[in-house]
Amino acid sequence: MFDHEFSEDRSNADDKAFSVEDELFLDLMEESAKKVDGHYQLPLPWKVTDIHLPFNRSTALKRLHSLKR
Repeated sequence: MFDHEFSEDRSNADDKAFSVEDELFLDLMEESAKKVDGHYQLPLPWKVTDIHLPFNRSTALKRLHSLKR
């Protein structure tokens, strides 16, 4: 009963190719994995390093003044 309900069909798992995102993830892990004090350190895979936020000081000040009112 247990095998019937929780069996996983892994016969096609090896036939599937990796997506572009999977390849990028694997490359990132292979390039940046390092062992420190007996433990492996890996980067956050979805962290974007080149974030450019717009200058929105005027919008923030307008919002602040409206909240004060």
